[in-house]
Amino acid sequence: MKNLSLFIIFLICSQLHSQVTAIPDQGFEEELIMQNIDSDGIVNGEVLTADIASVTSLIISGNFQINDLIGIEDFVSLTYLDITNTELYLDNSFNANQELDLSNNVNLETLILYGGDDAVTNFVSSINLSNNPMISEITVPGNWMLNQINLRSGQTDVSDLVIDIGVYPPFQENDFCIKVTDESAANVGQGVYASWSINAPNNPFFFSENCTLAVEEFNASTVSVFPNPTAGQLEINSEIIPIAKLELYSISGKRIITIDDFEIKQPIISLQELENGIYLLKVYDNQKNSITKRIIKKD
Repeated sequence: MKNLSLFIIFLICSQLHSQVTAIPDQGFEEELIMQNIDSDGIVNGEVLTADIASVTSLIISGNFQINDLIGIEDFVSLTYLDITNTELYLDNSFNANQELDLSNNVNLETLILYGGDDAVTNFVSSINLSNNPMISEITVPGNWMLNQINLRSGQTDVSDLVIDIGVYPPFQENDFCIKVTDESAANVGQGVYASWSINAPNNPFFFSENCTLAVEEFNASTVSVFPNPTAGQLEINSEIIPIAKLELYSISGKRIITIDDFEIKQPIISLQELENGIYLLKVYDNQKNSITKRIIKKD
């Protein structure tokens, strides 16, 4: 009986060791080989699952162009993922909705993904971290295409979370959506969201439970704001399209003012109680299309 038990254990261990994980992207596999993670040292589209199952830290530093990260889901012990100076073209399709799905990496604590700002080194539009209860740091500045992070667990979202989504030049074309379980609590900084710290210079963001983003914009030439700089009142003029909503953000991305249900051509808002500085004004039409205007408040 003892020998039979040992034989069964041996078979289970052998089976686990023989399991493989597909790594279809050559650049990703070459990176794993260079780091001595892929033990056979051959670019063959796969790696032993046992080779990656115990990896806790993975730093990808731009040695190879990577078109996808298929296989990252089997890095089940991963706590730290740093993708720096790497041309990450998910699905090798520059205009598609390209999601970096890390939801299977349930032990992940830190994600770092540096973009290239005007160089646009990463073509990633969304990041899925909806099943990552250990996540505590998300540092993803300079990614122009990135406009959504999914943190919605469906129960209680993580606490003590630090997020950096800063970009340059001054603003994104679309608001950045942070998907959460309770957008009402997130918007007022209550519950777990009170412990979140978000750094978002030049990148207006909002919380939502569904992150339905408008993808079309009306022409910026149809809307003007004046005076700009302004000491107090700001007039928004739309010659063609009625304005439906205005949102004013600080340069760090915090939403300060929201005014809904405009159906007039020349709304006026007051900035008199705001500190001097640069603000970003989002102007929406009734189809949820938007443009962004840079506003200077100066007494």
